[in-house]
Amino acid sequence: MSTKKKTAPKKKAPVKKAAAAKKAPGKKGAARKGGTDILVVGSKVKEVVKANNMRADGALIAAVSAKVHELLKAGVTRAQNNKRKTVTPNDL
Repeated sequence: MSTKKKTAPKKKAPVKKAAAAKKAPGKKGAARKGGTDILVVGSKVKEVVKANNMRADGALIAAVSAKVHELLKAGVTRAQNNKRKTVTPNDL
C-alpha cells in the first residue's frame, strides 16, 4: 500500500473585475465667484486662522482665493506693461 497524503485543492486567486469607466465627479466648490478656480489650500487657510484662536467662515477660502486671483492678475498686467513674459515677485 502506498501512503499518499491528501492535499487540499489549491485555491484560485480571486478574479479582479475590470473597473467600469466612471466620470470624474465635480469638485465641490471648485469654481466659485465668477467661475474661477480655488487657488489656495483650504486646510492651510483654516490652520492659520485657528492658530490665532479664531474660526473660519465657510466663504473664507473662496474670498482668499479671489484676492489671490486679483493679486496675480495685477502682477500679470504689470509684467505685460513692462514687456516681459515672466511675472516676478516685484510685480505683485
